[in-house]
Amino acid sequence: MNSKPTCGPLYKAGLDNYCGDDPERVRLFAAGFVSGQAEKVYLGACRAAMFRPSAERLAMLMTVVKEVAERYGLVWLAVENEVWLCRDRDAERTVKEMAGRIPNSPGWHRLRADLCGVPRAECDEYFHLRHGYGQRCD
Repeated sequence: MNSKPTCGPLYKAGLDNYCGDDPERVRLFAAGFVSGQAEKVYLGACRAAMFRPSAERLAMLMTVVKEVAERYGLVWLAVENEVWLCRDRDAERTVKEMAGRIPNSPGWHRLRADLCGVPRAECDEYFHLRHGYGQRCD
C-alpha cells in the first residue's frame, strides 16, 4: 500500500488556506482547480478527472464542471456522489462501467487509476485504506 495521503485532504488544506468559508472564493478556487484538471484531460495527460464534493457543494461544482467542460470540449457526467470530466465518449463509457463494479475492489481501483492517468505500475488497489479516504475534502 502507498503511504501517501489521498488527494482530498491536500485539496481541503488549499481550500481552507485560500478561501475560508467564503462561498464565492470557494467557487473560484473550485473553478481554477477544475480548469487545471481539464487542461490535463484536454492535452491527453489523462483520460478523465474526478471530483467528489460534499452534498452542500454538489450543485455548485456541477455548474462549474459543466461550464469548464463546454469550454474545453470535454464530456462531463455525474455518477452517484462524483462528477467526472472525460476526454471523450470512450472515457465516459469506462466511468459508467466502473460505476457498475464493487467499490474499492481491485478492478474498480484499476479503472479509476487508468482514467486519472496513474501509471499502471503505480496503481494502488488499496487506495481506500490510505489516510484521508472518505473524509470530507471540500
